[in-house]
Amino acid sequence: MRKLLLILITICGVMLTGCAQLIEIDDQESDVLAEYMAGTVLRYDVNYHEALIYPEATTDTTDSEDITENGEIADSDDTIKASDINRNGTGASNSAGTQDSSDFSVDKQNGSAVSLASLYKDSFKGKFSIKYINHKFYNSYPDEYKFFTLETTKDHKLLAINFNIKNTSQKARTLDLKNDKIKYQLIDKTGTVYNPMLTLLNNDIQYINLDVAAGKTRQAVVMFDVPENMDRSNLELTISYEDRTTVIDLNE
Repeated sequence: MRKLLLILITICGVMLTGCAQLIEIDDQESDVLAEYMAGTVLRYDVNYHEALIYPEATTDTTDSEDITENGEIADSDDTIKASDINRNGTGASNSAGTQDSSDFSVDKQNGSAVSLASLYKDSFKGKFSIKYINHKFYNSYPDEYKFFTLETTKDHKLLAINFNIKNTSQKARTLDLKNDKIKYQLIDKTGTVYNPMLTLLNNDIQYINLDVAAGKTRQAVVMFDVPENMDRSNLELTISYEDRTTVIDLNE
């Protein structure tokens, strides 16, 4: 047995001779290597049970997210409020909920208030026309099941604001608004601002991309998730694109 051990050590020495770089190992890694080599030599001994010495796991009870940029440990008393969690789990999301009206303004005095047609002129390039039709409140949308339906969150209603978009050219065109970054916001009587839902509706005006035959009209919609008991008087839809804004009074 001793001869076999000496032979193995000699072979290892020959193999390592001429190496240009030595690998540095710590004491624990050295113990693991020694145990492995001894186990290799003695594995044929029926009274020997091979085992490795594994590094001891160290536990760090400090959450990495609780350490500030200055290396200080922050208080862990902060809790997530239920109101900070999106309540809508029905195939659509309320992209930004509501916001205070102080964060929103329409600069009509500087000439940014334009008509609906003027706001979309860069997108349509004279090939389409757009017209506001109506708005309706729903418990689920659409009324008739197609691929899926949108459901309201608790104590809320779905508000659908509808438009007709017509291909005014002499040939079929693609109606594509998905990359135009047109902004839609609903404002109620109290000045609360609601942002639109993100849906999978193929006619959602925020990212509609449909083929429209010459002279034909397609309906587009923008959806909002609003409180059921909201004051429905004086509702306004504000549409903004770059430095242009148009306001649609939904009560007219």
